Amino acid sequence: MAKKIVDENGNTYVQKKPFYKRVWFWILLVVIVAILGNSLNGGSNNKNKSNTSSLKQTNSQSSSSTNKMSEEDQDKQILADYTARLQAQTPKSIASYNEKAKSNQDGLEGLAKLSNAEVSVLAKISNEGIEKMAKVMYKSGSGKQDTYKDYAGKLQDIYTTEAGKVTDNYTNSATGQ
Repeated sequence: MAKKIVDENGNTYVQKKPFYKRVWFWILLVVIVAILGNSLNGGSNNKNKSNTSSLKQTNSQSSSSTNKMSEEDQDKQILADYTARLQAQTPKSIASYNEKAKSNQDGLEGLAKLSNAEVSVLAKISNEGIEKMAKVMYKSGSGKQDTYKDYAGKLQDIYTTEAGKVTDNYTNSATGQ
């Protein structure tokens, strides 16, 4: 806030802060520095992108010569493996939920936490599989995401189905069915 000064004649003057002590000056300075910093890094960022793409091409060439399976075949294998893992884990998660629900003392909220914990186990398995598919796409894929999106979507659908079974079990136990 500006400081008011009264002189010997009774006139009131307002003493203003110097510009470098004002908030607007510092905001403007930060914006200018950010713009300058971004423009200076922009040139090196483009170099990094071209280096990364040439490295990706080199990795793709070397991995495609050592790995004879196509991206789609690898994704099919990952989908099959992780579908089996999800389907094997679902009954275990339901049994674990049912066992823990017997000693639940926190009502519906406690049951919901137990259910969410079991669904999280399935989510980890699904995410692991999707991550493997992404690595395959990066290492041996064509650079397009079509195959990756297709198979990752299929694995996500399977996860959703299996997680729904755990959630249905929770709903049934919460409603007393």
